[in-house]
Amino acid sequence: MIRPSLGSTLAFTLIVGCVIAAVLAGIWVATARAVDRSAAKRLTLRSAAVIAVMLLVSAVLAESGLLLRLAGSPALLVYVGASNAVAILVAFSRLGRRLATELPVWALVGFQAFRLPLELVLHAWYLQGSIPIQMTFDGHNFDIVTGALAMVLAPLLYWLERRAARQPRAADTSDRISHAAFWLFTLTGTLLLFNVGSIAVRSSPVPFRTYLNEPVLQVAYHVPYTWIVPACVAAALLGHLVAFRRLFAWTPAGEAGLLKDRAQP
Repeated sequence: MIRPSLGSTLAFTLIVGCVIAAVLAGIWVATARAVDRSAAKRLTLRSAAVIAVMLLVSAVLAESGLLLRLAGSPALLVYVGASNAVAILVAFSRLGRRLATELPVWALVGFQAFRLPLELVLHAWYLQGSIPIQMTFDGHNFDIVTGALAMVLAPLLYWLERRAARQPRAADTSDRISHAAFWLFTLTGTLLLFNVGSIAVRSSPVPFRTYLNEPVLQVAYHVPYTWIVPACVAAALLGHLVAFRRLFAWTPAGEAGLLKDRAQP
């Protein structure tokens, strides 16, 4: 594999750090609102420790060459599946419920904005010969749309939230617009996430590889690029699953009351 440049590697590492920081911030805020600050501190520290162990394990697996040796075997899919399984378990846990009910909609949408700079890094890696074209927006990966939508919709949803809290007569209209925009974003982002995941698997050295152009996708077998699976992909999945929990629990009256409560000093 042609290793990406130092600049793009640092940019990728910074994105991973920002994603982890955003997840921990969400855990702290949601728990502080649902319980208290002391519980939020304990849970955030425990979550940070779990995330650190996950990243360390993935780094050891990649640095030892084990992931590369497992390329083409079902065991590699277990690694990818385990990373996403953690996100699924968290999303449907008590913590996931807190994240869904305590965090504002604009924050759940804005979290996914990291996917725009990540796609720019992937494009740089393609230009450097590290990954195949289908993994970028020049090919079949259009996940940059999710990041762009997040950057546009998050400020709009924040404005609608404040508007609903300050103008009760406009709350119903704001709620309908927020609900529709949130559904549109979550469905779009989820579909694009599954799309890029499918492309990545079918571009890797697996028996059922269907993208046969070079280079074969191997960045996930090397440090620090292996963190794209447990940090970026799993975090994006977690964000969407939490968003779905919020959407399926959405009621106009409940949302209006929630917005009003958050506007109080």
